[in-house]
Amino acid sequence: MPQRYPRGVYLTDAQQAALIAHINRTWPDSSCDRCRHNDWMAVGYVSMTVTPSPSTVVGGGPSLPTAALVCKFCGNTRLINLKIAGVVTGA
Repeated sequence: MPQRYPRGVYLTDAQQAALIAHINRTWPDSSCDRCRHNDWMAVGYVSMTVTPSPSTVVGGGPSLPTAALVCKFCGNTRLINLKIAGVVTGA
């Protein structure tokens, strides 16, 4: 079960609950694919800018609403699209 990161930007309680519900509904095995532990923390928002090509650098523009889940044992990090997960809505 993901826990909040001890410092930094947090998801709201409602967003945290929606993210946990998404993980429980969609991940058949929520253990870490690197170390097999099952002790995750939700770190918060990650900025992922959408660009028209791999070599383009954009200062602003569209982005993917994303949060990071970090394995508390080995540090493996998974990125979750918050719109697809139902945590955020809108454009």
